[in-house]
Amino acid sequence: MCYDRSVSICKPLHYGTLLGSRACAHMVAAAWASGFLNALLNTANAFSLSLCFLFILFSYVQLFRAVLRIPSEQGCHKDFSTCFPHLTVVSCLPGR
Repeated sequence: MCYDRSVSICKPLHYGTLLGSRACAHMVAAAWASGFLNALLNTANAFSLSLCFLFILFSYVQLFRAVLRIPSEQGCHKDFSTCFPHLTVVSCLPGR
């Protein structure tokens, strides 16, 4: 976004050539790659902590107990549909 504004202000006549579809694709790929790397490093850091997987299990037990106390069936279903994908990912992690 910043590069887009910079080119549009500083070199308005070259905007089409400097920010073509190839340049946009490279910027999108760089944004996705840096976001993935950041998420990977944060996840690895979180699971390197001692007893992290035990705390996650305790948190899910507490969460399920709270969800089961919801009187509305629709609200309970909505909360479970949000929790189960997270629980699936956590349980599929190798070595945990």
